[in-house]
Amino acid sequence: MTELLKSKLLDSIRSYFEPTDEKIANAYLQDLGLTWDFLKDKSILDIGAGSGGFAHAAKRRGVEIIPLDEDPQWWKTRGMFYKHVPYVQGTAFHLPFLDESFDLIISREAVEYMVFPKVNEDKRMSLQEIRDGIERNFRQLLPEVLRVLRPNGEFRFDIGVWGWALYTTEESSLQALEKEKSDPEFRKQRAEKIAQRSLEFLQSIYPHITMHTPPDETGDDRKNYFRMIKSCTVLY
Repeated sequence: MTELLKSKLLDSIRSYFEPTDEKIANAYLQDLGLTWDFLKDKSILDIGAGSGGFAHAAKRRGVEIIPLDEDPQWWKTRGMFYKHVPYVQGTAFHLPFLDESFDLIISREAVEYMVFPKVNEDKRMSLQEIRDGIERNFRQLLPEVLRVLRPNGEFRFDIGVWGWALYTTEESSLQALEKEKSDPEFRKQRAEKIAQRSLEFLQSIYPHITMHTPPDETGDDRKNYFRMIKSCTVLY
């Protein structure tokens, strides 16, 4: 295969993936309250990046994002077509970067998988054991993120599904779950309650975390995201 033909083939494959990358990028922007202008001229890390679709879409706009994932299976099937985007394999608990490397760290629909405790198949975990495991993991994750953030840098991430572990036993009952499916107002109230509890839980670990709702997010199933800004005086 000639170099010209190979180049045209790779361009064709990249074009095939572009609509998916744009869809992923739009979800990131919406769910985390981001804009392309805000991202410009920043050093950015995407933790739990999956296929790296956001980084690919950003690259086309002159925005540099480093995607990181512990087990980037999606990337392995596509990486040969995206040599222009560096992909790092690693864990958020031991980030393979020097101190103060990034202005912004983002994570969408990934933190929930990082902090949820590993389940022993031979033993059922109680809600309290799950909460304790989530807290331990957050206490390890957040200082590591702070370490690689520059002063006044920011970590922006979403709730994901780990918040259900903050329900009481009554709130996690089968009756409550069934009512959530059929009663929109009840579902909205539960979502607001769990969002507030999630914020209080995170603030017990790092007090300066704040919660926000994306400006265009409406309806009963609106999502929230969290911001953690590294103070110049923070100790990690």
